[in-house]
Amino acid sequence: MHGVGRHSSEPVRTMGRQGLETSSHDLDKIDNIHLKQQAKAEERILEQFEMENLIFTQDAIYLKVLNEIGKPEETFSEENIPVFDNKSMYSEMLQAYYQIVVQRMADQVPMLILYLMLKETARLLCTEMLSLMDGAKVKELLFEDSDVSKKRIEIQTRLDRLNIAQEKMYNSI
Repeated sequence: MHGVGRHSSEPVRTMGRQGLETSSHDLDKIDNIHLKQQAKAEERILEQFEMENLIFTQDAIYLKVLNEIGKPEETFSEENIPVFDNKSMYSEMLQAYYQIVVQRMADQVPMLILYLMLKETARLLCTEMLSLMDGAKVKELLFEDSDVSKKRIEIQTRLDRLNIAQEKMYNSI
């Protein structure tokens, strides 16, 4: 935190992981990204519901579901499409379309949420985090301590020797 006498309009700064300084302003950016993505997900879900007012499905899918729920003695195909004037078929026809819509929504809504709230938010957060590093001492953050470097090289050499030994053992069997 900054010293005493800080004005309330100044952002609160804290030290994050690896010494990166973060502020309440940075946290506001993250919240804004999250809120924008949430609003976009809600908008797309509402669009999906509005599109369902178009009453559309592909004939092949509709006929397949209609045959699954219909009477066994009645099978429908592209050549044998149910007559819409037949009131006795309305119940099955509506039920078939309803099943298609429910399945479509069950697939689309979670997919929209997953994409917009997880994938897109993660991408936007990564971009925002990288922009935070513009002012940071990137070379310092990426610098590897000499002891760590030596240990990494030693462990890598051991791993290479073990892989060679494993390969020789495998070839000798």
